[in-house]
Amino acid sequence: MRSIALFAIATISLCLVTPAVAASPFDGKWLADLKSSKYSQKPYKMVLADGTYHCLTCAPPYKIPADGVVHKVIGNSVFDAASVTVIDPQTARFKRYRGGKQISEVTDTISPDGSTMSWRATFLATANGIPVESSGTWARVAPGPAGSHVVSGSWRDTGFEAPAESLAMTLKITGGLVNMSYGTGESFAARFGGAPAPQIGDPTKTMIRVTRLGPNAFQERDYRAGKLVSVYTFRITGPKTMTVRSQDTERARTEEYTYLKQ
Repeated sequence: MRSIALFAIATISLCLVTPAVAASPFDGKWLADLKSSKYSQKPYKMVLADGTYHCLTCAPPYKIPADGVVHKVIGNSVFDAASVTVIDPQTARFKRYRGGKQISEVTDTISPDGSTMSWRATFLATANGIPVESSGTWARVAPGPAGSHVVSGSWRDTGFEAPAESLAMTLKITGGLVNMSYGTGESFAARFGGAPAPQIGDPTKTMIRVTRLGPNAFQERDYRAGKLVSVYTFRITGPKTMTVRSQDTERARTEEYTYLKQ
């Protein structure tokens, strides 16, 4: 979500005990504490004007007619087509597709004073086939060009909500092998310092590498078509707390979340 969708992994030194191996502090089920989120200060930028939508901060930026018709998008690692529909003077709807299938729908609604955007999204490309509904708010940083639709301009994240289970992650680290599964059904098994491992159930065919950073931290690096697209750093910060730092390398955005062990 990002894609809402978020997001995860971890590392730790394993030491032998008698007669078994000690459990990793990362082992177990974790849920995101969204109230603790630290959002990127880098704004999103878009322009919807004269029948055309231009996403300036997408990776790469793209421009398509805002006519409700599906148009091809070149170079994006998540979607290959999109449509934009103007619903009314305060509202616009965005749909994204991959391989001929719709993967998401987002509706943006601007407040009467033009300072706040409220968005509602449905993410369809989950491995378990259960759509995820999420919502959030953006605050206006700068207006769009004169005469453009009010969704135009620069915006910054101020809030996000989604079902807790859709953000859940379950970790198990044994002998340097990281097993991760998500509440939306995706999973992977990757070895520290080993070859890239596929994320099962991911339509974007993400490949994952994991690296130890110390006894209570590790890093996940995600690749699509051989290109690094994101980096996640997992760090145990308490008996039942873990911070996850997310770096979107395509759009140069960094965010941080706290996860609570269940």
